[in-house]
Amino acid sequence: MPKIKMFHILVVGLIGLVACQKQETAPTDQFFPELGVEKAENVEILYSDSAEIRVKVTGPTMLNHTDRREPRQEFPDGLEVFFYGENLELTSTLKANYGIRFDNQDQVIVRDSVVWESANDQRLETEELTWNERTQKVYTNRFAAIITPEDTIFTRYFEADQNFKNIKFRSNSGSKGIQSLSKELE
Repeated sequence: MPKIKMFHILVVGLIGLVACQKQETAPTDQFFPELGVEKAENVEILYSDSAEIRVKVTGPTMLNHTDRREPRQEFPDGLEVFFYGENLELTSTLKANYGIRFDNQDQVIVRDSVVWESANDQRLETEELTWNERTQKVYTNRFAAIITPEDTIFTRYFEADQNFKNIKFRSNSGSKGIQSLSKELE
């Protein structure tokens, strides 16, 4: 390569470097304070199966964490979940003051004043409830109250399938037997 061409390439390269150094840019943090988080307000998410809506999730704020290692959706200001049966018949609702779904673990955790209510006047109240999507189980190791029109059961462990059937308790108290309560919740 001739010396003049090499000299021109070197001069153009140096000018480019100097020009880059003189430009001042605002830090990325000024525009995107937390990279990897998308914020949505007044959220409504619909989940369907065979073109029929099965679940509707609503919340005032959703943070979608796009972290590759641990992607998750967080509802820091609470959420409400509506479960539907055939023909959009409301079967139950779930409310909590906080919720998070971990994509990699297929797990949803709701906390703080968790209340699940069925269309048949059954109610579960607890401070934390976990739904494992893989095993299709809902459970808590926290204190829980299961309230029916006939009785209230208090327990330190609650587990059921995701439809709140096939219930298991540990350390429970109440006047009604577990077998009859399990049948009532169906």
